Amino acid sequence: MMKKILIIFLLISAVVGLQHNILAQSDFDAWIKGNDLLDKNKPKEALVYLKRAVDIKPNSADNQYSLGLCYFTLEDYGKSLEHFEKAARIDPRGTDYYLGQCSLKLDRISEAKTYFKQGLSREEKPERVKEMEQLISKIDSYRSVVSQAMVHLDEKKYDLAKKEFRHALTYLKTKEAEDGLASAAKLGAEKSKWLVIILIISAVGAAGTAVFFVILMQKKKREFIEKVLPKKIKAAVQAKNFTEAAASLKKLLDSGGKITVLSPLEALTLYRGLKEFDRLFEMEFPTNYFQQFVRELIKLGELADARRMYEKHKAAGGKAQDFSAGDFMKMFAGLKALDDMMQEGVPSAWLMGYAEKFAEEGDYENAFKMLKNGTVIKDQDFYKGDPSSKDAPVYKIVGIYELAGMTPEILKILYENPEGFASYYSQIAEFMLEKQKFSEAGDVLDKKIAYQISSKKDIQDVDYKLMFSIYEKLGRLDEMQPTKVPEKYRMKIIEAKQQKGKFMEALDMMMEKPRSEWKEKEFGICLKLYEGLDMHDNVFDLYKQFRERVKLLESKDVYYEFATFFEKEGKIREAVAIYEAFVNEKILYRDVDARLANLRKSPAERITAVSKEQVSAVTAKSIEQAAHVSAPAGGVVEITGKIGEIGKGRFRVGKEIARSFTAMVYEGQGTQTNRKYAIKKMRFEIADDKKGFEKFLAEAKIVSKFDHPNIVSLVDVLMEGQSCFLVYEYVDGYTLDKMMKGRMKLGETWRILEYVSSAVFYAHIHNVVHGDLKPSNILIPKGTKADTDPDETKVMDFGVSYIAKDILMLATGEMPDKPVYMAPEQHLGFNDRRSDIFSLGVILYEMLTGKVPFEGPDYLPQKEKMAFKPVIDLAPGLPDRMDNVMQKCLQADPSKRYATIEDFMEEMRKV
Repeated sequence: MMKKILIIFLLISAVVGLQHNILAQSDFDAWIKGNDLLDKNKPKEALVYLKRAVDIKPNSADNQYSLGLCYFTLEDYGKSLEHFEKAARIDPRGTDYYLGQCSLKLDRISEAKTYFKQGLSREEKPERVKEMEQLISKIDSYRSVVSQAMVHLDEKKYDLAKKEFRHALTYLKTKEAEDGLASAAKLGAEKSKWLVIILIISAVGAAGTAVFFVILMQKKKREFIEKVLPKKIKAAVQAKNFTEAAASLKKLLDSGGKITVLSPLEALTLYRGLKEFDRLFEMEFPTNYFQQFVRELIKLGELADARRMYEKHKAAGGKAQDFSAGDFMKMFAGLKALDDMMQEGVPSAWLMGYAEKFAEEGDYENAFKMLKNGTVIKDQDFYKGDPSSKDAPVYKIVGIYELAGMTPEILKILYENPEGFASYYSQIAEFMLEKQKFSEAGDVLDKKIAYQISSKKDIQDVDYKLMFSIYEKLGRLDEMQPTKVPEKYRMKIIEAKQQKGKFMEALDMMMEKPRSEWKEKEFGICLKLYEGLDMHDNVFDLYKQFRERVKLLESKDVYYEFATFFEKEGKIREAVAIYEAFVNEKILYRDVDARLANLRKSPAERITAVSKEQVSAVTAKSIEQAAHVSAPAGGVVEITGKIGEIGKGRFRVGKEIARSFTAMVYEGQGTQTNRKYAIKKMRFEIADDKKGFEKFLAEAKIVSKFDHPNIVSLVDVLMEGQSCFLVYEYVDGYTLDKMMKGRMKLGETWRILEYVSSAVFYAHIHNVVHGDLKPSNILIPKGTKADTDPDETKVMDFGVSYIAKDILMLATGEMPDKPVYMAPEQHLGFNDRRSDIFSLGVILYEMLTGKVPFEGPDYLPQKEKMAFKPVIDLAPGLPDRMDNVMQKCLQADPSKRYATIEDFMEEMRKV
């Protein structure tokens, strides 16, 4: 006995444990488990989990769909239909097939056909579309045959009726056809017995005959009312014989039958056909009938009647969620009754969808009405989703407010509940960054980090990266707190502080890291900080540690900086030692040879010599003076013979080697160093525009300080009389346009453009836009193999070229030969970093296809319409992703291009 009790106790514990386990699961876990069991053909076990998923989250289309499928497998078609209908109200995709199948199983033929017809346009699986088309055809054939059978039955042609009912069953196995067949068979059999009955009646006598006959006729009448008459009414409705159907229905109702022998669609069709629609409001129907009436009336566009029927539906206990979001909006919006709709307990998810639609149409008033002026976001359903998904409703609402120019209002609402929304702040900050709302992006991220610190939560690296990007865009890197950023961002903050003159703050950050862990670049920055703080005595110790750790070949630029520092401080021996190291290692670097030659002179000779710094000072001064000089027409310096000298004899000008829209280019040579230079003599019209020329010289002054391996160095800017000369380093090579011969391989193309992009990125972070990027401004040194070692690729004419072009186009009305590489906004006189991204896109297109995307002569309209062929059509074999990159680069709207060169480079590396 005790053993039996123990076994019963263990079984009860197991059942309770299983139930507790199920109850402890989330709806997602229960849904996963239920579907797994359903896949294993265990529908009874799956039912427990799927019902649990629906109990937890009834508004999930997936949960309702899976439970409906489970009941369908268990052949409980009534419950299956109920759950598929609920799923369809949330998301109709994929439900029509099963709604139709359930309706067929329940003998709701007309409803089944309606669902199948809806499904033809929404079903994604071709095999199901084909099956639904076949079922619609079968239903039509079935209806036609059954209608004919009912006519034969009414005419007492029982044999013909039986034949038609059997024919109908070959299309669909329905209770309607089976009952009709049985009825016809029975009535036929009875007809055969009539002769026998008549003989019996004759024998019994007249009185007995009458009684028997009345009883028999009453029985036959009941069978006719219960079985035959409803079928006859349905057939008449289907055939649109509404008068006949009404007469038969009256007989049915007068005999105690019910209107519900007709489906909702059949009842609505009948009374609309009779033009007696209002009679439906006088009748008593189940709630689902009113629901179907509303749906059908909305489809027919009879919205006022649909609204009246909806009120009847509500009175019968129905609610808004019994309909789809689209139908509900169509009804109220069509009646211009959105205020009334907002009182109907509409789910927040519906309101979000409505708001998006209105925002897309530019109707922000109604969009905000749907969002309840932002308060809808306080519904917990909005921030219980996945913050990493860009489809989360929170982001959609922020997007709507941003479109309407009301960003501060929605951010205020979000800031009121950091506990609920902090996990969304990073994505919102990124969104603001994309929209170039840097200040708002910084504010959102500050709120996120403040919340994490107050909650003692770790700050994620992605937030550091985003914060760094925002502060960089705002030009406020120097304001970032060192404790807020990882080591990998530390040096850029130090550099930003140094550039803003915050030398001591920068030095304090430098000293937080032991010098034994410093890289060569950090020594160079520390040198500049010591200079800025007049801590010159510390430099010797710094140089000693640097020299012990770093070889000359590893960091030529920092060694050069130490040498020039010692030279300025009069520490000639130290400076000479470094310069001689360059010579001994046979390293040609900047003006090392000239400086060393000068330092080897006697002290008296050095005093009168012009050092590099003095030349720079003179150059800077001449630039300032040149800004106030107007050049007369044709005001150029005359170079007699083949050779002339400029820059007080420092440069010898030789033969002309090129000519462009803005300048003539000469081969030049340094008289003191014998180095070759490229010397540009700008057109005289440039100096005529005083304001434009000031901008030109200011840009030249900035570019002359650039030090990047992929940028052609601007050595000097000279004014000779009233002519302007730009002295560039000489690159012995050929331009990219000369190198391109048809299509280039993707790898070869990217290896070149990676270095071009690096140069452009360097200029952008120094607030200089190239403005004239094109293949003829990209130099490939001789001996370089573009597909293996293009690291010496150089870009020339940064900044000054596009300014010169703008001045000349305005002054002369001339246009560059083919402005194919210009961004659309440049045609209209506007220019920013994104213009360079457009030009890079054109160059990339030409390299990959051998053709330019815009062939003119109407370049601007072509660019505005983005009228170019997809790159993958012209160069088969390219990854599809390349077309996406090209589309983004060549967007007519600058805001839709890549925001930065970094973004472009990152995307290209993924291709």
